[in-house]
Amino acid sequence: MALVDLTLGRFYKSDSLVHRLNSSTKLLVALLLMAASLYAKRPASFLLLYAFLAVAIGLSRVPLKYAVKNLKFFVWLIALAVFLNLFFTEGTVIARLGFLNMTFEGIAAAAVSVCRLVLVITAASVLTLTTAPLDLTYGISRPLGFLTKLKVPIHELGLMSAFALSYVPVLVDEVGEIALAQRSRGAPLEGKGLRALRSAVFLLVPVILSTFRKADTLALAMESRCFRSCAERTRLIERRMRRADYISLVLSVILVSLALLVAR
Repeated sequence: MALVDLTLGRFYKSDSLVHRLNSSTKLLVALLLMAASLYAKRPASFLLLYAFLAVAIGLSRVPLKYAVKNLKFFVWLIALAVFLNLFFTEGTVIARLGFLNMTFEGIAAAAVSVCRLVLVITAASVLTLTTAPLDLTYGISRPLGFLTKLKVPIHELGLMSAFALSYVPVLVDEVGEIALAQRSRGAPLEGKGLRALRSAVFLLVPVILSTFRKADTLALAMESRCFRSCAERTRLIERRMRRADYISLVLSVILVSLALLVAR
């Protein structure tokens, strides 16, 4: 599994309707979709939510393979959720595996968990693919700006989120370069069991050291520019809410409400 295939944090440049939406709108719509998936249990509810997500992907002009590419990096999480729900949900036993009992209710719970995880991961991928990291900072800090009066560091949280997302592709590329460098030196990067753990050391140590160096460089660059997170600042491009943003929010609320009504 190549880490270079990870699209989380990578911005897919396009001039689509979704790309032109306000970052706050996209963030709120994504959060609504994720929150609704936590309450959805019936197939009809998930059908509505997945239909909305499919429309969003189509309008964003992001290739489907990019939108769902991150799923393979979370296969372990999906498999863990399936295992826990299959064998640790009480109900009618339909099969036994040693001391573990597979129940009918467990199968239903596992299916719901898979649908939720796939929806959340894909929605997060579409959000980061259609929103630049700096715009995402604005999308986080703008709607929650009133919390600054309560001494909540909203701008700092948004800035940290932007840094974290923007550094994901940087670290992914760094891992690929270090892996190539280590292979050229004859380092054993393949294997299973203890050999796999030993191979991980050849990658983890350089990656951790590189991460600290990049963080130190970023801190020095911000300090040399007299950056202050609490200072009032203007923006080169002021992104205001437009008619398309309000329509998107209203449609999202209506769809989520329908999904919740069907879930009852």
